[in-house]
Amino acid sequence: MDHTYVNRELSLFSYEILGLVGPNGAGAHDLLRMAQHGRILDWAGESQYYVEPKRLAKLGYLAARKEPGKTRPRTVYTLTGKGRDALGAWARTTVRFTPVKSELLLRLLVADLVGEAVTRESIGTIRDDIADLYVRLTESEAFARTRPSRTKYLLLVFGFLRRLLDLHLEFVDDLERELTPLPAVAIPGRFLEHQRSGHGSRQRDPLVHPRHPEQPAGLRLSTHRVQAAAVLGGSPGRADQHSKTGRVDERDPVQVHDQRAAVVRQLVQAFPQRGDAGNVDLPGDRCDHDAAFVTNRDVQTH
Repeated sequence: MDHTYVNRELSLFSYEILGLVGPNGAGAHDLLRMAQHGRILDWAGESQYYVEPKRLAKLGYLAARKEPGKTRPRTVYTLTGKGRDALGAWARTTVRFTPVKSELLLRLLVADLVGEAVTRESIGTIRDDIADLYVRLTESEAFARTRPSRTKYLLLVFGFLRRLLDLHLEFVDDLERELTPLPAVAIPGRFLEHQRSGHGSRQRDPLVHPRHPEQPAGLRLSTHRVQAAAVLGGSPGRADQHSKTGRVDERDPVQVHDQRAAVVRQLVQAFPQRGDAGNVDLPGDRCDHDAAFVTNRDVQTH
């Protein structure tokens, strides 16, 4: 490979024009038609397919001659020795990755500015454009078979372009899945956040009482208690002992409110059973002990 060769007179587009002219020659209109029909490789402005051949002819890389046209004489370009030498020298240089210009990728660049919803809706429209390109590739492959000296190489190019279109469709599918909002999931007494690519939503479960974020609505603690001393092996509680509303009397061995069992049963029914004996955590309530106690022991209420 030649790492030193540089021709400052020629650009990548110049080499494309030399290659399209090929061994048989072509007019400027032919060059434009070939590029526009394939469309996927039409990355220069329309006028450049008329301007660049003239420039290359002046520099000696192409020869120009006049031929009769349908309405007026047309200019046909052919490769000169200088043009072939330039192609040969360029072919021996190292290949660099051409910078990618993609509107699809640009839409993602501005997604945080315009919103994911509109981005997801717009990127799906590229499927219609890709369908048209598939049709054009099929026609180009048929044309390549009419050029025996180039059939092998053109079919390799079109095969690559098909895989490139396939990749775009797969990428669009991935983007639509990634940008689809997740459904909200309600968990009693908890906030649930869905995090995706740095964005999420924070939502309080509708079953949570607004003044008591850890207590399901409609359920309140009362002053009635369940004395568990007999079960735990201590002395029974006395009937004249009363705790303050919503609190446990520390003087008794264990006191639990008579509605706690109802709370536990409702929560157990609300959650799927996962093999944990139906125990449900209530923050600050020593739930594992209380739930097991209430569901497995005989209790006495006062």
